[in-house]
Amino acid sequence: MITAFQIYLISMADNVIGCSCFFAFICFAIIVTIAADKKVTGLQQHDFDTEEEYDLHWAPRWKIIVRCFFTMILLLMIAFFMPTTKTLVTMYAVPRVVNNENMQKMPETMVNFVNAYIDKNKGE
Repeated sequence: MITAFQIYLISMADNVIGCSCFFAFICFAIIVTIAADKKVTGLQQHDFDTEEEYDLHWAPRWKIIVRCFFTMILLLMIAFFMPTTKTLVTMYAVPRVVNNENMQKMPETMVNFVNAYIDKNKGE
């Protein structure tokens, strides 16, 4: 028996895909913004007094870029591999219908009915 909660979870599949794509785009925008900031400011290592100052200036930004990149990859994988609502319904409902004993008896019953109808109306 399918419960209301299972129907709710199945219907949420498309929303998960959409949200994953949206947040992956946000991560991509953050990466592009930080990369553009480095390009626009034009700050290079020789603009700082020491190498440590340069590292202190850019290290947090590179950590953000790396985290956003891996988050973006994870979200895109979720969006790519998450089945849609239609697929989930098919995966869940079709085996229950096909493997139902009443459904398997139905073709035999239908064949018997059709044969009886043909035999009954053969003489007319």
